[in-house]
Parts: sequence; structure tokens; C-alpha cells
Amino acid sequence: MPKYQYPRQTSRIERKLLVRNEPKLDDVSQYTFPEGTNPNTFSYEDSTSLPKNNGKFENKDLNITCVGDELNEKIIDRNLNHEMNSGIRIDKLYISYTGHKTLLKNVWVKMWMFSEKWLNDQTSGGVDSYDNLVVLMNIESTVDRVFYYPSGDLGAGEDLGNLTFIEGVDIISNLNETIDDVNVGEHTATGLNDSTNEPDEYSPSTMLTKNETGGQTSVFDEETQNGIYIVIQVHADGTNPSDDRDSKWQVFKMNNLEFFDDSGNPKTTVFTFPDMFIGQYASNESGGYVDEPALEVTEFQVSVNTRAQENDWDLNQTSADEKEYRDYFELVQPILPFNNTFHISNSDETTFLQISPKRQLDNFEDVGDDLNNNFPNFFPKQHIGILNLITNDLEPELYLDEYRDDMDERLQSIGSAPALVSFDLEMVNSTYDATPDGQLITDTTNYMIPSAGSNNDTDLAKSFYYFVINWDDKDNEIKSLDDWLEIRPTKYKDIRALQNNNLYKVVKQTQSQTTSQKTIEFSERLSNKYTTPGIKTIKTIIFSYNDDNNQIGRWKLLTSRFYLDIPSEQYSEFTELGGSDFTTIPWPYPTPVIGGVDENSKYKISVREAISGGKIGDTDIIDEKLLINDRDNDELGKSILSFDFEQVRYFNKPYGINSLLNLVYSDGLVGENIYLTSEEHLVTLPGYAGGGVIDGDPHMTINELSWTPVGQSNPAFGEDGYLLSIYTYDELKELWELQQSRINAGLESTILKAMNDFVYYNLDTSNWIYNEEDLNTFIYEGFISAETGLFVNDMAVAIYRLEVGLFPVIPDYEINANDINQWNAIGRPDIATFLTSVLSGEAQPNPPIIDEDGNQTFGGGPNEGGPIEGGIEGEDIGEPHFQGGVPIPGGGGQIGGDSSFPPALPQLNLISPATTMEFSTGDVITIEWEQMEDTTLHAVSPGDYGAPGTTNAFYYSQGKFPASWNFVNIELVSQNQGGFPDIIVGNIGPNDGEDLDAQYPGAHRAFHFTAPSAEELGFQYDVDEVRAENYKVRLTVNVGGDIITDIAPMSFKIFIKMAGGDAPPVGTRPKKYFENTTFVTLETTLPHRYNKVNQNGTPFWDGVQNKFPKESSVGQIFINDIDNNYLHNNQNNDLLKSCQLEFNAGELTGKSIYDSSGTGKKGLLIGDYKVKKSRKGDPMRRDSFIKVPKKASNETGAL
Repeated sequence: MPKYQYPRQTSRIERKLLVRNEPKLDDVSQYTFPEGTNPNTFSYEDSTSLPKNNGKFENKDLNITCVGDELNEKIIDRNLNHEMNSGIRIDKLYISYTGHKTLLKNVWVKMWMFSEKWLNDQTSGGVDSYDNLVVLMNIESTVDRVFYYPSGDLGAGEDLGNLTFIEGVDIISNLNETIDDVNVGEHTATGLNDSTNEPDEYSPSTMLTKNETGGQTSVFDEETQNGIYIVIQVHADGTNPSDDRDSKWQVFKMNNLEFFDDSGNPKTTVFTFPDMFIGQYASNESGGYVDEPALEVTEFQVSVNTRAQENDWDLNQTSADEKEYRDYFELVQPILPFNNTFHISNSDETTFLQISPKRQLDNFEDVGDDLNNNFPNFFPKQHIGILNLITNDLEPELYLDEYRDDMDERLQSIGSAPALVSFDLEMVNSTYDATPDGQLITDTTNYMIPSAGSNNDTDLAKSFYYFVINWDDKDNEIKSLDDWLEIRPTKYKDIRALQNNNLYKVVKQTQSQTTSQKTIEFSERLSNKYTTPGIKTIKTIIFSYNDDNNQIGRWKLLTSRFYLDIPSEQYSEFTELGGSDFTTIPWPYPTPVIGGVDENSKYKISVREAISGGKIGDTDIIDEKLLINDRDNDELGKSILSFDFEQVRYFNKPYGINSLLNLVYSDGLVGENIYLTSEEHLVTLPGYAGGGVIDGDPHMTINELSWTPVGQSNPAFGEDGYLLSIYTYDELKELWELQQSRINAGLESTILKAMNDFVYYNLDTSNWIYNEEDLNTFIYEGFISAETGLFVNDMAVAIYRLEVGLFPVIPDYEINANDINQWNAIGRPDIATFLTSVLSGEAQPNPPIIDEDGNQTFGGGPNEGGPIEGGIEGEDIGEPHFQGGVPIPGGGGQIGGDSSFPPALPQLNLISPATTMEFSTGDVITIEWEQMEDTTLHAVSPGDYGAPGTTNAFYYSQGKFPASWNFVNIELVSQNQGGFPDIIVGNIGPNDGEDLDAQYPGAHRAFHFTAPSAEELGFQYDVDEVRAENYKVRLTVNVGGDIITDIAPMSFKIFIKMAGGDAPPVGTRPKKYFENTTFVTLETTLPHRYNKVNQNGTPFWDGVQNKFPKESSVGQIFINDIDNNYLHNNQNNDLLKSCQLEFNAGELTGKSIYDSSGTGKKGLLIGDYKVKKSRKGDPMRRDSFIKVPKKASNETGAL
């Protein structure tokens, strides 16, 4: 059962205000307004429930409007009674066909009614068999029957149906008088008297006898058992002369002690078929081949009222107040005892059919009492939104009862068709006279029913029942509760059929409020799926209810209008761009236009005619929106009827003609070297694009790429290093000294154990050598004699992990923007570009500086470097800090295989290869592991474990991160036996590899890959042999810096095949080795302007002696053809990068123009056509062929 609690001074349904006289006079409606709207000074025109072009649209308000029922309000005003005497009323009597289907004749129905005392006084007969019933009912006088109804003939299988002549009739009334004065209903004719041949009237005095004398009625005993029996005989014969059928006798009994309440007060009691039925029997009149009865009673309801009531609160009915209500007296229907579980009952087949706003309230308050405080006038404040099936709640920040044109694309997409729509309700007090001047309460945030002060008021209705009667009343057929009463179902089977179609499903909502908190609880959430866009109209019936005295109160009909947009991918679009087609010219966002649209074109004229033609209905919001937007679109430009279009280029920054002709150089370059940096030249230099691209040109190492000394780049050491940020010098010294003392005592070294546990070493801890020089050089300079840089860095990480409990995140000082500038300065833009892609995360050096888990490598060269956990991607982030989870130990083990399922922490356990194995280049290696996290748990049992990232997710809800992941990173960690680097297998996603566990999907997985050759690892050896390297498998997941990892305890061996080429370089090559030595020195920024004139007045640029540079883009049909050559290539490269599109009119494909700039754009030819809107409700369509521009001739043109 959904339940929401929130602070008292707030509301779950925000930005809603009530507006009077909108959209129609005397309406009270809810509208949505922008955040921060002042409820005291707002304007209706500011509402976001109005379309953008309000005034241009008709009847497009997205309003929530509710109306009550006039009679219901008058009943509450004065507690009006149903004026009636006490009596017995037949509410419903339905006769159904049964048995063999034949045509029927001689159809008739008889009814008797008698008391239990009368039955007991009879000397013969009874109600337990047909034979006894015949004797009992064989009474000479027909006045002992309630009625006799001859119907005539019926078709085969046709029900006799409702006996409307008796339904709603008091068969006896005025029970408070003597038995002889009891009134008999007008339609209780019993048949023709045998002697007079006239209808007799039922006489209750014969068979309605009682034991007690006196009492509140002359018919019913009040203290002793004397039930009332009703016997109904139904008869019909087949039309075949030999087909005389049996009668069906059905016996019903009402308990007379239920006619009064526990205190003996009179009341109204309703009895249904199952309440009364005690038996049925067939007669033996048949004489043909079919003998079973043809008809029987299937629906039967009786109301017994033991109290007389009238509307006379001034005793003489002459006061002005009473006269004001007199016209309503005869309209009030009798009390219906309410079953407050009817919405969840499988047996109550009457309550839903009988409840009505026209009925008298079920109380013993005085007639004339004002009960508006008991059943206050309420407004159903409503939020219509999109249902999130994971949370069973509405998507936040999205209101479908407002137009969302200016909202972000995510909300527009969520709020488009198809969609699963639901709503929340908060019943608030909207009584006009709640304020001294009688004005409407516009902001109902603090007016939820009940208030904090009335939360315990037992006279106040604090619950509400509601049900949807139409999820889209397109034609607004149900405008009032009276309209609903005209079409409401009259049979329980019809109710069930409607509920199967998602209508008439009843929800009970209970509200409460304290001085600090509001609570709303409802029995279920209603929702409906819509498949089409546009304005939708929901009709909902709501009535208030008092749980303390089981009393229905005030009724409302709620009309809710909301809007579903077209999905962005379904908006009209050009077919050439993947759209289904278009009517109005698609314009989702501004784009360059060559030419424009003429206001006198067929297109513009047809758009105006469609808008003003009177064929746009109330719900044609999509068509109207497209037409209005097109009419008001002033971004398409003006039409050029005829022009010479050959080529157009668009650059994202300005260029003068001197620049385009390659005549301008930057002032800052005067006196500087201008390098030759054409691709043809750079590819001949060592380290091209970072190395490893051209055969024989090895990858540049990190030290070769970086201009920053390695010693300056490690943030662990020195006065500002992170070691001294978590330890003092004395603390580190004490830790250092502790190692030897532990070893002397036969214990493990704390630091070396941490390196084994956390950084995956396998160190012998018996040989720790301590001296103060080692300590000082380690802390301040970052090295230890006879130890590699990798070992020292790993030790720093392990010490940090030992103290903090998490890995450090280490800023990337190794390569930075200064290195890019340095390479550009010596004419190597290819290396600078490579470093730019490294810093942006698009590429990595070899060996990697940052692997796919975010781990950083220090140092460079063949014997330096190695992974440090906790690295970052790209930029200097300042002081070291920590984040992430604690790595869990490996060791495998079947997840879910013991009683502790799920495991307390997210799991990542390597299974294979975990023992010594051997592979060769080309062999398939299988990595097998187990994992358990929120994604896997949800796949295993969605009912028990929520979706990842939700409050119902097992690990996420406990703050155990990473709680879920999509990718597992697999690495083969080199043990440096053969000099080969780590092998990055990569991030393995949920659709990669195999799922090995049917019971726990995703919990046991495997991935297969091929063992690489030396060449595939980036090495080329001039030998034809095989060399071995030992590897350990490492699995890692890294989500937002939260890390879990597992590494194999033992290594396996790969025999790697060598082939061809030179041996890899040893050591670090100097920067001068990579320098570009081809350059010239620039002496002036602009030798000659494009319009330079000689002293004699002739043009300097004559095309003979002086020609514009051939390397410019001018004169080239395709910009990619410009000559990236000597001197000017920097400018040409800049032109190439800034050119966003290039259209040549000769490059047509159908109606589209190819973009030859290489950016993948497309130009579209649009011509004149007409749109047409035939009638309201029909979609707009294109009504003519598109006439596109054509080329006039091939003789003239720009090129």
C-alpha cells in the first residue's frame, strides 16, 4: 500500500494554484505555474498549463476541474432525509434463462411473503421441498400472493430480465401503524380473483403475523426470532406441444433481528441474494422431452426500513430556510448501508451498483443540521505524471498538465507518447468562505484535509474513495455526476468487464496531519498506458468517507486534462535524415539556410488556410502546434527566386581575404622559425605521432614524451608529499624502526606485508635492512639504494593504504600541457597532438601512463614504471586525496554456495587461470570469475532485490560501494621474467563472453581471448624464436573511484613468438633526437596585400609575374585538396579544422547535397508544396508534390 510522508508546510504536488472562472465562467480549476509564482498576485496568463501562443489556440488549457452534485450539496447543507414511511422495498429482481434453450410460452412469475411465525402455525407444508411448498402455497385466496406476473413468450435463451414493475416499489409501507393500516404498493397485483375476475390487492395481515405485541412496527418482532420468508415461483413451457416444463421454486429468508441496530433503534437494512437464499426446488408439471425449469431468479435485493422520516425541521414547513430546500425533498434517495470493503470484496455485488450522490446520509443527526463541517467542500489537488515502474512513483519534476516546450530534452522525452501515466491526489479544503472576503483559497499547500487540529475529530471525513470512469473522454461526454449516473453500469458483471478494461478500479485514500507531518496512504496506484500523443482527458469519481461512523459524504467529478508530446525522434523530419516524412517544414532548431520561403508560396498560403479553416479540433494540438510554429517561424529567410549557386563553405570563425589567400602571418611569428609540418615531412621523423605508427619506429617512452624530470613528478615524497601529509617524520621513523624489530622477533614486516596484501607482491620479509639514510632518501627523494623506482613507489602506496585504509588518488604530473607547448615549439605538432589525446583520455602511451582502471605509471624506460592504484585521468588535481573502496582478497569460492547469501560485501572472485598453466601465441586463454553485486542480484530475483542505484538495491541501500558495475577490467600483470609488459585485455561488458550460471544469471562468467605475439604487444625482434613471460590475472572494477580487485595467487606462462625488425631501444633518447630541423625564419606578417597596386597603378597580383599562393583554399573545388605544403601549412590546417561544411551544387544525390568537408553533414533541397487539414480529428497531410529547384543550364556558372 503506497504511503507518503512529508513536512507539514509543504506539498508533494507543487506549483499548483486554484483559479476561479477558468476555463469557463463559474469553474474552479487547478493550473500549474512557474516556480516562485506569488499566489496573491499571479495572473492566469502566466500559467504553464496554457500553450505558448495562448490566444492563438482555442480550448487548449490543461486544467484540472472538479464539480459537485447540487442535490448532494443540499443534502449535506441540511441533512435532508428520504421522505418515506417504514416498509419493505424490492430493489432488484432479475430472472435469467437456464437449462435447455428453446422458445418459451406461458411465462409467469409469482411471489409470496410470510413470517416465520405464520409458517410454524401451519399444520402442513414447509419450505424444504417442492411437495411441501405446493401444499403451503395452495391457498384459495389470491390476496396472499405479493404478485402474479404473466409475461407471455420468450425467445430461445432470452432472459426475462429485470421485473421493473416491482423494482423500487415499497411492497408494504407505513409499518408503524396497525397491521390493518399497513400500505400496499401500487404494483403488487396478485392476479385475477376467481369470482370477480378483477385484480386483488396483496393483504399482509394474513401471513405477516408476529409473536410480540406492541413495538415500533406492527409487522416485525424486535427481540424474538421471527424471520420474513419470500418464495418466488418462476414458470415457462416450451412452444412444442409436448414440452411442458417444470417450475423453479426459490426460497429466501431475512433475519428480523437485523432490522434494528444493536441499541434497538430502527434503521435501513439491505439484503442481497446470498444474504437471503436458503434453497430451490423444481416442480413435476413437465410432460415432454425437456423437463428442467427454463427460468430462475439470479439477482435479488430487498431493503427493509424500520424508521419513518420526513423533512420538517421547523415542524410546520413554513420557514424561509425550509422552503429553500423543499424542491429537493422528493429527490433524495433512501439510505444505503455502506460496505467500506466493497472495492476489495469478491462477494459484494451490490454496493458499487447502488451508491449514489443522491442518497440520504446514514446518520441519526437531526434533519436540518448543517453537516458541511463533517464533509467539507474539498478540491482534489492532482499531479499527473509518468509512472516509474521501479519506484512505483511518479517521475519527479515532470507535470503532464503543463506544456513543456522550454524544458530540457530529457523531460520532453519522458513526457511523450507512448507513456504509462498515473496520478497523485491530495484532497484540500477549497471552501470559498474560508477567508473573510469569501474569496477562493488559491494556494492550498497548508489546507490539506484534515488540518493538524482536526486530525482526531471523529465527525470529520478524512478518507476518500475514487475510481476512473474514462481514461480519455475525447468528446467531453461526461460533464456532471448526472451524466455519469445516466451511463453507469447496472449489472455487477458489467462492472467486472469494465475493471478488466482498467476502469472502475476503486482506490481508498486516507489522509492525516500532525503539527509537523502530513501523511497520505492509498490502497493501490492507478495507471494507464497511452500510445498516441495529444491532449487527453481523464474523468474520475471521488467521494469522501468517515471511517469512524461508516458514512459516505460529498461527491465530486474530476476532469483532468494533460498533454503527451510527440517523441523527439518522431517529430516531422526529412526522409533523407532518417525521418518518416514531414508536413510542415521541420525546424527543431536553427540551421543555415541558403535562400528562404516566400510568403506568397503555395506552402505559406496553405499553412495560413489550415489555421483559419475551422478544421482544427480541441485535441488537434500537435497539428496546431506545428502550423502555428511554422507561421511564426522567421528564421527561414526570404526566398531568392533565381540565383547562381555553385559552392558554399561555412567556417566557425572569420577569415579575411588575405588569410584565405595565405598572405597573412601572425605578428608573433616575426623572427620565429616556421617549421615544415606537412604530413609527408613529419612521417619521416623519429617518434611520429608518439611512435609505434611506422614500421621500425618504436613507441616513445614516458620519459621521452615528458619534459618534466621524473623526480619532480612523484607527489608521494618530499616536504609536500602525501606521506608526510598523513604521518609526521617521527611517526614514519618509528614505523621504519618497527620493521627490523618485528623481523628480529620472528614476525613479518608490517610494510612488506602491506605490499603483499595490497599491491600484489610476494616478498620474503626476512631481509629488511634499516638505516637512517634509507629512511631519509625514501621520504624526501623517493628512492632506496639497490631498489627499483617501481618498488619504491609501490612501497609508498602500501604505507598510505596501511594508514588511511584506502588507496591515494595521485595527481598526474608526468605529462601536462607544458609538454604539448614544448613539442610544438620544436616543430613536432604530431607528438603534441598525440599528447593532447593522452591528456583527454582518448589515447595512452606505451607502456600506459593511465590504464583502463585509472592506474598511473611512474618513470619510463624498459626497467622503470609500473602500476600505482588510484590514478586519475588527465589533469593536475592538486593535493593528493583518497577515494574508493577497499580491495577484497581473492581466492574464488562459489557465490551463493553457502548460507550467507547474498554476501555481506559486493564480490569479485577470480577462478581461472589461478594455477600454473602454459599457453603459446595463438592459444585461447579463458578468464573465469564470479561476481555478486546489485545488477546480478536484481537479475536473480527482481522481487527481492531492487534495481541498481535505487533505495531497494541490496548493496546500494547499505552504502557498500561499488554497489554495482557493468564492466570488469581484465589485465595480465607481467612478472618481468622475459621483459614483456602487462597485457590489457580490456573492459568486459555484460554482453561479452559467457554466462556460466543458470541459477544466478551474471554471477559466474567467462571471457576468451587469444594469446598475443610480440608484434601485437608493440615489439619487433630480429629473431625467430619464442620467449616466455609469467603473468598473473588481475580483475578490477572501478566505479567513480570505488574499487574492487582480485589477482591470481599464482602465475601462468605465455610463450610469446618473436618476429622481424630491430631490437627495441635501450634507455631514453634525448629530445634533440626528435627535433624538426626543417624551417625558415619569418621576416614580415604581410608581404603584399591581395589588392596591392604598383606605383604605375597596375595590380601587383597580375597572375603572371606575381601569383597568389597555390597552397590556399581559393580556387580549390574541395577544401581537402588544398596543398598542405611548405610555410603555409599551419594556416591551411586551421582552415581545414574550422570548415564546418562545404556544398558543391554539382554533387547531388536525389534531393540532398553531399558535404565534401568531411564533417558528415548534408544539404537538403526544399521546394514549394501545399499542406491540408481535411477535418477535425484527422491528421494534417501534404497535399502536393514538392517542386525542388533545378539547374537552368550548364553554360554559365561561378566555376
